[in-house]
Amino acid sequence: MKIKAFRDDLRAVMARKKASQTEVTKATGVKQSSLSLFLAGERSGLSGESVLRLYPFVYGPSTPPEGEE
Repeated sequence: MKIKAFRDDLRAVMARKKASQTEVTKATGVKQSSLSLFLAGERSGLSGESVLRLYPFVYGPSTPPEGEE
């Protein structure tokens, strides 16, 4: 998974759902500060755990393809 594509997809889903960073944090357990830095482009990536927590929020209840974490 490309980081930029994931960031763009996350932003698009947040906009479509009208979800704030706080709401994403509550839904996924990813720290708001990490989410904020990632969305601002100040952090190139998230921990693997954070990506796995955000993945269902962004793409629905499926698992990432093998080798795409």
